[in-house]
Amino acid sequence: GDGNKFPIPRTLDEEADSATHRCLMYSGPNNNPYLTIGPRNQVTMDAGGKMLWLDVYLESVRQCTWSAVNKVADELCERKVKIGSFSSTPQG
Repeated sequence: GDGNKFPIPRTLDEEADSATHRCLMYSGPNNNPYLTIGPRNQVTMDAGGKMLWLDVYLESVRQCTWSAVNKVADELCERKVKIGSFSSTPQG
């Protein structure tokens, strides 16, 4: 082999960017999740289980992490900061 190991470890910034893109991909206008069609034509409201609801997410992080995220989010809202994201890959 050529010595390359896969998967290539990602930095925390890359993980955060990836999570943000995944969240945006399943959210529509006004941050509402898109309705998707699941097995047997059933309508799913959580992108077929790809989106976690807040209570499930809260169980997966420590209180200090949740507090830090909320502090940053509150500061961004107070300053009316808008965050844009784009992809320069051919896949979009």
